[in-house]
Amino acid sequence: MEKKASVTEAKAGDQVVYTVTATNTGQTGLKDATFTDDLTGVLATAAYHDDATASTGSTTYAAPRLTWTGDLPLGATATVTYSVKVKNPIGDGQSLRNVISSTTPGTNCPDASTDERCKTTTPLTKTPPMPPTPPTVPPTPPVQPPSPEPPLASTGVVLIPVGIAAIALLAGGVALLLVARRRWSR
Repeated sequence: MEKKASVTEAKAGDQVVYTVTATNTGQTGLKDATFTDDLTGVLATAAYHDDATASTGSTTYAAPRLTWTGDLPLGATATVTYSVKVKNPIGDGQSLRNVISSTTPGTNCPDASTDERCKTTTPLTKTPPMPPTPPTVPPTPPVQPPSPEPPLASTGVVLIPVGIAAIALLAGGVALLLVARRRWSR
């Protein structure tokens, strides 16, 4: 058996596709062969897409384990693929780690196997810090032009004819005064 990841490093938002191959290199065909892919070390920083497919046999998922079961004739290979999406944010030193194991006789991935082909570790790139948000400045109110002087209150009297009449009376008074002075001065 062998497990591989589609990338050697990932960052927040990336999709990582895993492929597990199980090949029967033994002496006889295997009935009800099985392996389990423990996603415990993946689900803390990624979400499983629930999209496992198998070239033969069938898969089941009961969090956090994906299990394949099927018949594997001599020389045959079963391939299982599935994907996860890396969550956001990612801190320092985080990675996607998982291990496959099998109870099928003759496997290279029994429980607690040290075989490197039975596990993957995909380092994750730390999410950069968000730049600080600039303080919110209230908008400057628009400049208002100065208010014009209020017009005089309307009294209902039209001033122009009254003004003309007043000037005419004043002129008439001045004319009378001049005429009266001329008479007294003679």
